[in-house]
Amino acid sequence: MSSGEVEVQCATLPKWLLARQVVPEDYWQQLPAVEAKVEQALAEQVTDEATKSLIAQHKGAVTYFAARDIYKAIAKSPEGKAKTETGSHASPAAAKWKAVMDAYDGNRLGWASEARLLVQNANYEIPALKKTLAACERQISECTQRQSELTSAEANAKTRYEALLKEFNIDGQDPRGELQAFVAAELPKVYAEIQELLKSSGAALAEYFEAFAQHAAGDSASSLVPLWRTLASDGDEARIADVEQRVPALRALRESAAKTAASAAPASDSSLLADASARELLYQEVTEMDAFLRERCAELAAGRVDGGPLNAEKGVQEVEAFAAVTARAEELLASRRTQRLFLLRSSERYLDQAVARVDQAKAQCSKPGVQRSALDKVKAEQAEDAERSRAEIEDLRQATKKVQQALEAELSTHFKSKIRIVGEISQI
Repeated sequence: MSSGEVEVQCATLPKWLLARQVVPEDYWQQLPAVEAKVEQALAEQVTDEATKSLIAQHKGAVTYFAARDIYKAIAKSPEGKAKTETGSHASPAAAKWKAVMDAYDGNRLGWASEARLLVQNANYEIPALKKTLAACERQISECTQRQSELTSAEANAKTRYEALLKEFNIDGQDPRGELQAFVAAELPKVYAEIQELLKSSGAALAEYFEAFAQHAAGDSASSLVPLWRTLASDGDEARIADVEQRVPALRALRESAAKTAASAAPASDSSLLADASARELLYQEVTEMDAFLRERCAELAAGRVDGGPLNAEKGVQEVEAFAAVTARAEELLASRRTQRLFLLRSSERYLDQAVARVDQAKAQCSKPGVQRSALDKVKAEQAEDAERSRAEIEDLRQATKKVQQALEAELSTHFKSKIRIVGEISQI
């Protein structure tokens, strides 16, 4: 602060004026009467365009300097220059704006009015607008971040959806129909491969297994893998009723299953392997033979070739070939893919669940896009609010600075010293 300058804090400007007895102590009680005169003046019609423009500009808050500008404009206009015999304004509008100025000039209420305005704008109005602007910008930033997250989520959802379609071997246009068509095309391939394994090696493998098992048990009366032998000799088209006569274990399994749930093959499927009980029994036989063959392969690889029945021994390569057959048969009967095919064929509930999984995965792909679009609208609305707040801040800042400069000039003239209003007003 240079010599001869007086700095006045904006927040305490009204008190500073009171302390120097520039304005009356009850100025705040007198100002409402002035404001009432302003309302009366605003109610009058004016014809001068410059005056109309100023009224429109300050209509929201006609303080001292605004009223002075309006009165100067109307006083210069033809209607303001018209006078009565006593020298007063002939125009009601001009007369009432003159009354407003007289009220503001009396007791220097105009300075008190502008001091309150500076405090209100610097401490409340402009900070509030800045908070609104910051909130808009923060929400835009949060929306942008959320959109980025949704883009990643959408990519992940599409990846999961594509993986699910690949897992089910469908395109996804008609999940139910495509799944049913896929099962109808793939299950016969499974049946055919199992049958081919049985046809090529089934009988020889069963003889080798049973020879060792019966030799160890000392019993050669009955077949240990009757369903395997039946399928190897008669094929997959054998009637279940006939097979049950030859394989009592199958009849027992089917009777047990019938007590809890219908387990018979679908009427439209003529394959014996379509029957769950038949597959279960065949799987038991396959796993029993596979366990034996693995153990036998280990013995032969270690050089232990004794202990078996006469004329039944085979070389390690032949036994490994048998083990490959049982391993493949076990995979065809119990792999996850095969189990899914059988469930899709036999269980309407499982089919419904699979279709629901596909539909839900597809819906997850579109949901992020919808949410991103909604966020675009929010961002657009917030951007408009932010732009409006910036404009209001700038308009209010310019108006406040103008009032500050005008008030500083009048106070400097009155006190014959340079008056500077400082504090919060410097940060607007």
